[in-house]
Amino acid sequence: MSFTDPTAPTSTLYPLSAILPINGKDLFDLCSTLTPNIAYYLPKNVNIDELAQLARPLDGSSLDVGIGGKRDKEWVEVEEEWVGDKLKAVTAYYGGLIAEE
Repeated sequence: MSFTDPTAPTSTLYPLSAILPINGKDLFDLCSTLTPNIAYYLPKNVNIDELAQLARPLDGSSLDVGIGGKRDKEWVEVEEEWVGDKLKAVTAYYGGLIAEE
């Protein structure tokens, strides 16, 4: 079962609050005071919705993204890290680390 499977039980998801010694959201917020360019390496079953919530709001204006409508937050790129046929981790990229098309 993939971590992106919407039917996966929520108990199998790894919340950012489980990161030690500091809450994962607090760690992200602390790092984002230094730079907006963050690569966040996390367990394979991290809650993707929480990663999306970490995205910074845009400068007050919405961007037109075509069919999906407008967005008011920066993009987040999530990359899966595979070893053979096993998913091992994910990396979420924020800020200038995302290749804009």
